[in-house]
Amino acid sequence: MSERSPIQRALLTIRQLKARLAELEADRAGPVAVVGMAVRMPGGAHDSTGLWELLSGTSDAFVPVPADRWAPEDFPELPPLAAFLDAPVDGIDRGFWGISPREAAEIDPQQRLLLELAWEALEHAQIPAESVRGTSAGVYVGCTGSDWAGLRRGYAELSEYSGTGTTGSLLANRVSYQLDLRGPSLTLDAACSSSLVSVHAAMRDLRSGTVDLALAGGVTLMLDPAPALIFARTGVLSADGRCRPFDAASDGFGRGEGAVVLALMRLEEAVAQGRPVVAVLHGSAVGQDGRGPGLTVPRASGHAEVARAALADAGKAATEVGFVEAHAAGSTLGDPIEVGALAGVYRREGVGWVGSVKGHVGHLEGACGIASLAKAIVAVANGTVPPQANLSRLSPTIELEGTGLSVPTVPTPWPEDAPLAAVHSYGYGGTNCHVVLGPPPASNAETQPRRLGLVLSAEAPAALVAQASALADRLDAGVDAADLCASWGTGRARLALTAVVEADEAEALGAALRQVTGPDEQEPPEWAWDSVRRVSLPTYPWQRECLRARLPPNAPVAVAPVVSTEPSGWSPGPVEGRAERITARVCARAAKVLGFEAPVDPTRPLAEHGFDSMMAITLTNLLAQDGLGVPVHAVMGGPSPLEIAGQALPSVAGGGIDPADIPEVWMPRNLALSHGVAFVVGAALAVLATVVTLRVVF
Repeated sequence: MSERSPIQRALLTIRQLKARLAELEADRAGPVAVVGMAVRMPGGAHDSTGLWELLSGTSDAFVPVPADRWAPEDFPELPPLAAFLDAPVDGIDRGFWGISPREAAEIDPQQRLLLELAWEALEHAQIPAESVRGTSAGVYVGCTGSDWAGLRRGYAELSEYSGTGTTGSLLANRVSYQLDLRGPSLTLDAACSSSLVSVHAAMRDLRSGTVDLALAGGVTLMLDPAPALIFARTGVLSADGRCRPFDAASDGFGRGEGAVVLALMRLEEAVAQGRPVVAVLHGSAVGQDGRGPGLTVPRASGHAEVARAALADAGKAATEVGFVEAHAAGSTLGDPIEVGALAGVYRREGVGWVGSVKGHVGHLEGACGIASLAKAIVAVANGTVPPQANLSRLSPTIELEGTGLSVPTVPTPWPEDAPLAAVHSYGYGGTNCHVVLGPPPASNAETQPRRLGLVLSAEAPAALVAQASALADRLDAGVDAADLCASWGTGRARLALTAVVEADEAEALGAALRQVTGPDEQEPPEWAWDSVRRVSLPTYPWQRECLRARLPPNAPVAVAPVVSTEPSGWSPGPVEGRAERITARVCARAAKVLGFEAPVDPTRPLAEHGFDSMMAITLTNLLAQDGLGVPVHAVMGGPSPLEIAGQALPSVAGGGIDPADIPEVWMPRNLALSHGVAFVVGAALAVLATVVTLRVVF
C-alpha cells in the first residue's frame, strides 16, 4: 500500500477528530441517573416512601401555624393554614457534625436540614461518605432567602457566626465543607424555579465531566411571618392558606416548607457501579421570559420555548411524555398562562395527565421545583400518576379540552405509550426551567446467599441502638435479610462506634438487632458480596439537640453578648501551681468560646469540639485580657488547652513550665511529658521568632 499523501493524512485526521467530537457531544447529552433521594416535606413525608404514601391520596398537609413559629393572633391578616413540617426544625446533631454549641445556635435551620439530607441522599445511593471525601463532587442548592436572618432582634445579637449562619452561599458551602467535597459549591436564586435550576446546573457539570457526583437540592423553611405578610399585602395568598391548582375555587397560593436533595451520576457509570437508579433525567433547559407585560407576569411563549428546549436536549418527542408536573400554585393569573403553554407543547392524540404537587404540600417557593421533581420521580418509579389534591371542579380558565390532557383525581396507571414525565417550574422574575425524566432501567441483580451479618456504625451510642431497631423494623416489614445485609455492607459509612451482628437466618438476625444496647469491642469484619439486589435502608438516626438563637416574632427580648469582652481581673497568681491555674483558665475560656457550660477536658483537642478559626481569634483576645499572650496562629488548628497553656506560660513573668507542675490526675504521666516537650519547643520557637522580629525591625 502506497504511503498517504499529506492531504490524505490531514483528511483522515479531520475525520478522526470529527468522530471524537461526536462522541464527546454524545457524552454531553447523555442521561443522568438519580441514584439517591432524601426528602423532608409536610404531611409526614420524611423519605421517598412517605412522600409516595402522601401523594397516593388526596389529603393535603396544610395545618395551623405551629406554636414555635409565630402567634397567629399577632398577625390577623395572614391565612390560618400553611403546610409546615411535622417535626421541630431547630435541632442539630452537633456531635455527628463536630460543631460547637455557639456556632450551631447561629446556623440557619435550612443549613442544618440540608446537611442531614445530603448525608441521607448518599446513604440512599449507598455511597459511603468517606469514599467521596476529597473528590470533585459538586453541591448545587436552590433557595430564595433566610427567615433565620430576619428573626434577629437587633445589632446586639450579632456575632462572628451571624454571617456564616445565615449567608445564602453557606447553604451549599457548608455541605461541601462537612463532607470535604472539592467540586463546584453553588447556591442559586432564581425565585421559585431556583431548585430545579440547581438540578439543571448539576446535570450540565456531570455531562461535561466537571464532576462525577452531584448533590442537587433546594430548601425553604417558614420561620418568620415577614415573607407571608408581603405576599398577603400583594394579594397572592389564598384566603385559608391552601393551594388549589386547576380548581375553579382557586384564589391564590398557600405556602409550604421542606427540602429535597438528590444524588446524581452519569447513567452509564451508575449502572456500571451497580448503583440503585431511582429515575433517569434525560434532558433539561433554562430560559427567561424577557420583557413582557410586567416583571412578575409569565409569558406563554417563554414556557413553551423552554419545554421544547428540554425535549430537544433529551432527544425525546413530546408524545413520549405521559405526565406533566406543572408549577401551578393556584394563581388566577399565572396558572392559565402556564397550563395553556404546556398543553400546546404536550398536546396528545391519546391520554395524558397534568398535575401539581402544591395541592398536597403547598408552594415551597425556592424548593418548589425540586418538590415537583421529587413527585415525578416517585411517580415514574411506581408507574402511577398520583391524584390531584384540592381539586373539586376544573377552573373554566384552564383550557384542556381537545389537548388529550386531563387532571387526575384518583391514582391512575401510567400511559403505556408515553413512559416519560416532564417537570416545569418558573420564578416570578421570569426564569423558567424544564426537566424531562423517565423510569430507571430494568435490573436483574440478585444477592448471592451467604451468612447474614451487619456492622452497625454511628457517632453516638443512642444512634447505634436506634439504627439496630430501624433495621429490625425493616426485617419485620418483610425485606429480604440477605438483600438488607448486602445493601448495608456495600454502601454504608463506617463511623466511630460500631457493633457487629451476625446470624444464620432472618428471624435470628432480627432478634439479635433488638438486643443491641450500644457499641461492642468486636473488630468489624469486611463482608464481600458478589452481587447485590439493592433495597431501601433506614437513614441515619440523628440525635438532634434543640438550639434556638432566634426568638419568634413578638417574644420577650433579653439580649446579652454571647462572649463578654470586659476585662476579667483574673491573675495567674504565684509561681507555685501557676501551670495548673493557667490551664484551668484556658479550659474555662475555651468552654465559653465554644458554648459549653462546664470547662472542657484539658487533654482533648479543641478541634474535636468544633473549634474554628473565628473562635481562635476570640479565644486569644480573651486570654490577652487575662494577661496571657498567645499568638493566634498557635491556636488556629484547635490544640488542647494544655498545649495552649504551654504557649501562655512564657508570657507570664516568672512563668516557665515543668510537666511536674501539671497534676497527673488530669492526664497520664507519659502524656504530661509529651506535652511538656511540646510546651518547651513551642516556647523556644516563640522566643526565636521574637528575636528575629526585633532584629528585622531595629
